[in-house]
Amino acid sequence: MKTQNQFRYGNKLYSFNNDEKKKLISEYKKDLGSVIKELREIEKVCIVPDCICKPIKSHSIQKSKHLKSISEAGKVYGKSMNQIEIESFIDGELKFKEMGIKQASVFNGFCQKHDNEIFKEIEDEDLDERSLRHNCLLFLRSISYEIRMKEEMFDFIEMGLIKKGRNKLAKRESRKHKKLLRKLYSDFTLLYEAIKSNKLENQFGFASITTSKKYGIALSTVINRRSFFKSILPIANNFDYFGVSFFPHEDGSAFNIIWRKGWSILMKKLLIREKDNILKFINHIIVSETEDTFYNIGLFKKLDKQKQHLVKHNAMPSYTRTESEIPYILDDFIMN
Repeated sequence: MKTQNQFRYGNKLYSFNNDEKKKLISEYKKDLGSVIKELREIEKVCIVPDCICKPIKSHSIQKSKHLKSISEAGKVYGKSMNQIEIESFIDGELKFKEMGIKQASVFNGFCQKHDNEIFKEIEDEDLDERSLRHNCLLFLRSISYEIRMKEEMFDFIEMGLIKKGRNKLAKRESRKHKKLLRKLYSDFTLLYEAIKSNKLENQFGFASITTSKKYGIALSTVINRRSFFKSILPIANNFDYFGVSFFPHEDGSAFNIIWRKGWSILMKKLLIREKDNILKFINHIIVSETEDTFYNIGLFKKLDKQKQHLVKHNAMPSYTRTESEIPYILDDFIMN
């Protein structure tokens, strides 16, 4: 009996059996393998405005503190950095693997000069999880990572469409993608300039929620406003994105949120409303709102197969995943 599989891309749900799966993968590698090769040959420049220097491998999550604190023998567990894998779309889950903390969360973001200058204080000093400035620096790395990952995915989609002769659709997608990237770059520049001028308190709000337990999970990411507010609300000062981080510290873990000042009243109401349910709120963000999360290897592998699949499925880009339940995993990741 042939097994039936399904995967979603945009608004379409595709069905196929195992034989068709092999054919899809073969056609994908034949048609789009050259596109992937071309993408990997594109030279990036530093993400800081007006800098044309070659970027180094930056970490969106701190290597020496956050990743190291959840590692086993210098390794963590998380998604494969190669997001462009047809097998992920077909299997309905991102590919996860063990990786050294030197490789986890790396991206081509900042040149050596800007990476040293901008992040020196959180690399050379103890990170203060209650400091707005320190968390804004983590957020700057996260939004840089978001931009680079979206650039790669958008280029892949557009080049793939052109290769298949879908030029009009490629142009339409390009316009949509450029609009989103302009917004992200604008938000990056706003945050970068606020950090440089040290005027963060005038522009950003911040909350740090500490837990009594230490969890074997680390993330630092960007979440859009719709992830927090499920109804349509006015845009505040053209800054739609929130910085979110979760990482072990001292004897527990810290969950930090940064927002533009215009959202302060709504954010405080949200946090008050979720006060008695905050761990479920944190769990929802870890599982369903970001693919840039890394786990303690042993604890992840102790999850049952269904939980592992749901975590990997929910880590997929939103336009490729189907609706699924959100497993509660925090209790499974308590570190001794």
